[in-house]
Amino acid sequence: MSDKNSFLDYLWIVARKRGLIFWSVFIAGIAAAGLSFMVPVWYQADTSIMPPVENDTGFALSSVLSNLPVGNIDLPGTEDGTGRFMAILESRRVMQRIAVAYRLQERYRLKNMEETIAFLQDNTNAELQEDNTIVLSVMMRTGWLPDKAARDEARLFVRDIADSFIRELDAVNRDLKVSEARNTRLFIEERHAKVLSDLSAAEEALRAYQEENGVIALPEQAAAAIATSAELKAQIITKEVELEYLKRNFSESHSEFARKKQELAALNAAYRRYRFGTGYTFDAGAEDNLSMHELPAQVLQYGRLFREVMLQEKILEFIIPQLEQAKIQEARDSPTVQVLDTAAVPEKKAKPKRVAVTVLAMFFAFVFCYAWALFSINLDRHREQNTASWRKWRSITNELKHGKE
Repeated sequence: MSDKNSFLDYLWIVARKRGLIFWSVFIAGIAAAGLSFMVPVWYQADTSIMPPVENDTGFALSSVLSNLPVGNIDLPGTEDGTGRFMAILESRRVMQRIAVAYRLQERYRLKNMEETIAFLQDNTNAELQEDNTIVLSVMMRTGWLPDKAARDEARLFVRDIADSFIRELDAVNRDLKVSEARNTRLFIEERHAKVLSDLSAAEEALRAYQEENGVIALPEQAAAAIATSAELKAQIITKEVELEYLKRNFSESHSEFARKKQELAALNAAYRRYRFGTGYTFDAGAEDNLSMHELPAQVLQYGRLFREVMLQEKILEFIIPQLEQAKIQEARDSPTVQVLDTAAVPEKKAKPKRVAVTVLAMFFAFVFCYAWALFSINLDRHREQNTASWRKWRSITNELKHGKE
């Protein structure tokens, strides 16, 4: 063989060591095929569920705020339903329930619950598809040297575990939603009690103001006050015209002139009191008239008190339906998971792939035998080309092997 090996050189090595290579590859293939029938067989069951419908069974504060006329509100902590499902499926809570229910620790002879949960997590996969459905895959294995009964039992076993994951998902999700509804109901009940208290205080404040200021219906009373003021001013102008007429045609000592002058003085005094004083009231049978001087402040204060009452009433009208809805959601016990495909009994094993295992074993056996043949041929060539050195090496090894004791 030349120093620069060609394809024919490598082919020559295979031909020269064909017996070793053939039998090694053959035995490795037989051993791998036989071993593949002895190792545990894994089966996989798949189930798929529909994406959750937002707020289909739950009740959250976001649903309350969405009814307010303030546009869309994004609350921190508001979660996506699909992400919630994924988190529940991968949670320790669900894993431990499954492990305990199916006695996985005893079945697979694991040391403790931590190792059992880790085993279940490694063989469970929840994947979100492009159509937003969730596909859950679970793999379980048989024991060593499985017979047909053991394989059939493993098929049913993995199917049952996959279906149990969906049941646990629904149970946990339902518990969480009931807890959320309970917390929301308690929050709304607290707000309901506060609104009732605030409404009662606002109504009492408005009533006290009405009693203190004689206000019953402020818009009507304000209109009456303006009309009264105008009427007084009109009477004053009329009296002034009459007085000017008497002054031109009669002397000021005339009895009618003196009477008109007294009436005009009385009207001016009444108008000043009504316009700038504390108020003016007509006879007892007439409607109370507000002071024009006090009217702006009274309108402002009355508007504030009336607005507070109306505000609390609106809040109460909004909270009462939400409180009833929260109570309904807390009492609901309907399924929260829509199963698209239930888990079926797997017909084919997931692993081991016997053909792949056998081919790989034969390939590695060929590579190893070829490397050994190449090393053996090169060693023979070196021994032929360096006889003296080889003899010294043999003498050293013999000396070490059969030296003096």
